[in-house]
Amino acid sequence: MPKFNVIVAHNVPNYGTLEIDARDPDHALEVLKKKDMSDILDKAVFEPAWDSSICARIVYMEDEQGNVFHEDTALDQGYREWSAVGDLIEALKNLLGDRPTVQGGICQCCGRGYIGDFFEGDCASDDCPSSIARAAIAKATGGAS
Repeated sequence: MPKFNVIVAHNVPNYGTLEIDARDPDHALEVLKKKDMSDILDKAVFEPAWDSSICARIVYMEDEQGNVFHEDTALDQGYREWSAVGDLIEALKNLLGDRPTVQGGICQCCGRGYIGDFFEGDCASDDCPSSIARAAIAKATGGAS
């Protein structure tokens, strides 16, 4: 029976503490974001939470002849979802399109009427699918669209 080498990976959260001198929490966040990631990792990340690993996957599988199989194959739901994020963002952008959701005073996503308020633009309702999709895109992209 042939043997296979299987390279697997999983993401393990690592925790640590950094001390930052700043005027307020927003300034502390600004200072932290400007730091080089290697500096943050070297000084603060040293307590792995092994029991909280996520995104288990096969990096690749190799047979005795060096043939590679099953590259980047999910072993858990977390990795399947993480792998789909980029595609989902692009799909949401395509579904939303470049036209305003409110056209002729009616939201094309949730059906709310805005006659008398405004006739074109994005729906102002927090529970409109277009508003939820736009908020999700902004959250995933740091505000970029």
